[in-house]
Amino acid sequence: MKNDILLIPLGKAVSEVVKKLVNQGNITEYSCLFGFPHPSGANGHRKRQFEMVKPELQRIVKKYANQFDQSKTKS
Repeated sequence: MKNDILLIPLGKAVSEVVKKLVNQGNITEYSCLFGFPHPSGANGHRKRQFEMVKPELQRIVKKYANQFDQSKTKS
Protein backbone atom coordinates (compact mmCIF):
# COMPACT_ATOMS: atom_id res chain seq x y z
CA MET A 1 0.00 0.00 0.00
CA LYS A 2 1.12 3.54 -0.60
CA ASN A 3 2.18 5.45 2.49
CA ASP A 4 0.07 8.49 1.65
CA ILE A 5 -3.04 6.98 3.21
CA LEU A 6 -4.23 6.99 6.80
CA LEU A 7 -5.69 3.57 7.51
CA ILE A 8 -8.24 3.51 10.32
CA PRO A 9 -8.95 -0.05 11.43
CA LEU A 10 -12.30 -0.03 13.22
CA GLY A 11 -12.25 -2.34 16.21
CA LYS A 12 -9.89 -4.82 17.83
CA ALA A 13 -10.21 -7.67 15.31
CA VAL A 14 -9.35 -5.51 12.31
CA SER A 15 -6.57 -3.80 14.26
CA GLU A 16 -4.95 -7.17 14.94
CA VAL A 17 -4.96 -8.03 11.23
CA VAL A 18 -3.51 -4.64 10.29
CA LYS A 19 -0.82 -5.01 12.99
CA LYS A 20 0.21 -8.30 11.36
CA LEU A 21 0.53 -6.48 8.03
CA VAL A 22 2.68 -3.84 9.74
CA ASN A 23 4.88 -6.54 11.27
CA GLN A 24 5.27 -8.14 7.83
CA GLY A 25 6.36 -4.80 6.39
CA ASN A 26 3.35 -4.43 4.10
CA ILE A 27 2.12 -1.24 5.78
CA THR A 28 4.03 1.40 7.71
CA GLU A 29 2.87 1.85 11.27
CA TYR A 30 2.77 5.65 11.05
CA SER A 31 -0.01 5.39 8.45
CA CYS A 32 -2.34 3.47 10.80
CA LEU A 33 -4.67 4.98 13.35
CA PHE A 34 -4.78 2.15 15.89
CA GLY A 35 -7.14 2.33 18.85
CA PHE A 36 -10.23 3.68 17.13
CA PRO A 37 -13.26 1.86 18.60
CA HIS A 38 -15.68 0.06 16.32
CA PRO A 39 -18.59 2.46 15.66
CA SER A 40 -21.27 -0.23 15.69
CA GLY A 41 -24.35 0.43 17.76
CA ALA A 42 -23.70 -2.98 19.32
CA ASN A 43 -20.56 -1.49 20.88
CA GLY A 44 -22.22 0.28 23.78
CA HIS A 45 -18.87 1.44 25.15
CA ARG A 46 -17.68 3.12 21.95
CA LYS A 47 -18.15 6.70 23.17
CA ARG A 48 -16.26 6.05 26.41
CA GLN A 49 -13.57 4.12 24.52
CA PHE A 50 -13.19 6.98 22.05
CA GLU A 51 -12.89 9.62 24.78
CA MET A 52 -10.19 7.54 26.48
CA VAL A 53 -8.05 7.23 23.34
CA LYS A 54 -8.89 10.59 21.74
CA PRO A 55 -5.68 12.40 22.82
CA GLU A 56 -3.53 9.56 21.46
CA LEU A 57 -5.51 9.45 18.20
CA GLN A 58 -5.05 13.21 17.82
CA ARG A 59 -1.29 12.83 18.41
CA ILE A 60 -1.08 10.09 15.75
CA VAL A 61 -3.05 12.15 13.21
CA LYS A 62 -0.86 15.20 13.84
CA LYS A 63 2.31 13.14 13.44
CA TYR A 64 0.98 11.55 10.26
CA ALA A 65 -0.05 14.91 8.82
CA ASN A 66 3.39 16.38 9.53
CA GLN A 67 5.15 13.46 7.82
CA PHE A 68 2.72 13.59 4.91
CA ASP A 69 3.22 17.36 4.49
CA GLN A 70 7.01 16.98 4.59
CA SER A 71 7.02 14.21 1.98
CA LYS A 72 4.77 16.25 -0.34
CA THR A 73 6.98 19.33 -0.16
CA LYS A 74 10.03 17.23 -1.10
CA SER A 75 8.31 15.89 -4.24
